[in-house]
Amino acid sequence: MIRHVTSEPSFAKRKARDLLLVPFWNKGSEAQAAFRDVKGVRWNDWGVLRDFKAKEGEAVLYYDHGFKEKRLLLVGLGKEQDATAETFRRAAASAYEKVKGLKIQSLSLLPPVHHKIPHNQVEEAFLEGMLLAAYPLKSHKTGRSRGDADQLSEIALIRSVLAKQEIDALQKLTGAVFYARDLVIGNADDVTPSYLAAKARETAREFASVTAKVLGRSALKREKMDLLLAVSRGSKLEPKLIVLEYRGNQKSTHRTAVIGKGITFDTGGLNLKPTGSIETQRGDMAGAAAALALIRALASLKIKTNVTVVIPSAENGIDSASYKPGDVYRSHSGKTVEIANTDAEGRLILADAISYAIEKFKPAQIIDLATLTGAIIVALGHELSGLFSNDDALAAALTNAGEKTYERVWRMPLPKEYRSSLDSDIADIANSGGRPGGSIKAALFLQEFIGDTPWAHLDIAGTAYLPSKQKYLPKQGTGVMVRLLTRFFQDEADSGSR
Repeated sequence: MIRHVTSEPSFAKRKARDLLLVPFWNKGSEAQAAFRDVKGVRWNDWGVLRDFKAKEGEAVLYYDHGFKEKRLLLVGLGKEQDATAETFRRAAASAYEKVKGLKIQSLSLLPPVHHKIPHNQVEEAFLEGMLLAAYPLKSHKTGRSRGDADQLSEIALIRSVLAKQEIDALQKLTGAVFYARDLVIGNADDVTPSYLAAKARETAREFASVTAKVLGRSALKREKMDLLLAVSRGSKLEPKLIVLEYRGNQKSTHRTAVIGKGITFDTGGLNLKPTGSIETQRGDMAGAAAALALIRALASLKIKTNVTVVIPSAENGIDSASYKPGDVYRSHSGKTVEIANTDAEGRLILADAISYAIEKFKPAQIIDLATLTGAIIVALGHELSGLFSNDDALAAALTNAGEKTYERVWRMPLPKEYRSSLDSDIADIANSGGRPGGSIKAALFLQEFIGDTPWAHLDIAGTAYLPSKQKYLPKQGTGVMVRLLTRFFQDEADSGSR
């Protein structure tokens, strides 16, 4: 993990470190320096550039080159006219992958420059990509506490335009992302509803702007949260409803409720998940992990907004007491639900949490995060999260934040014609309407509990838990939505509308 990011004003007077990282643009068949001029070095005349074209993602390591550093790493950015902030994040991740495992403890970086994108945005994106790529994946191998561990702990930015507070903010945000990743990949026997509750209380103790409240089984019974209770019946673990309130703007009454799905392991219940699907189900609490990490990001960055996180958490286990297909349960809102499929449990606990949040906090808007449906992976793969919303302005703001952070979302429809598939002969609504359009039907189920509140549902089943590493995103838990939602709330605060 990169713990120290510093700045040095002079290339010539820089401290000697283990590696010098130098970015270049691809100019057809040649590489061209992608940083501000450095006196005394004629980069484009340097002999090794004959073998380096600076294609996007290209990274070449050299030794014995005459500089004070032991190693020189050239990284390609591709063509300047095609570059975006994501180009710099990915290039930084490629550079990190090249040096990972080489026992490099420190490096100096000449930040890239783009002729149209502001210097601070370019530098921020490059640094962010390297920080995110340096996630120390936890390992349970004997003698190792972290897999893929490296010794890189310091980056020095040469002639940086970033202020110290901007660098600190990036490190705090990255730390929040890592917090979410750790929760998602943790053993399901360790990351239980009670564990998430303990983490919430720990966060409240750490930040004065955060308060925590946890409802256990007896309190859930008093609140008549029978859907959450039903889902938890097949497990020995006690369900929890976790509430974290962040007050970052004492002058405003505007409040957003963020609901995070917290199924700490999903067997599918009596509608058992098959082999090939069940092995990754410890990640079914990625929405809860992102919500917890979001509060930490907002509090550490002191963003002027008010956010209440509500996390319904349970293990969907199998037991003689498990809730049963065909039975009917009453929700916190009073609506009755026929259980068409016990593996459609996420929407049940979210429904209770949504109606609880509306009743107790009367939020101006609601955003829910959930690894809700495999169908969204079929529709969008692992690059995009599904966005469903009853409010165009909220959807547009989330989409914009997704583009800025490259945690991209794609807005999906909510056609009323699909609602009839959730009709029940014996209850107000069924919890499943069949496989076709499964993500849409799940969102329509949630919408039944929203009322008139502006609402966005983010189905992150395809983006929260990856089957393979992607650039600066590790295999398994990604911490998706922490960066997007932090940017969303920062944009709201910057606009002065909150």
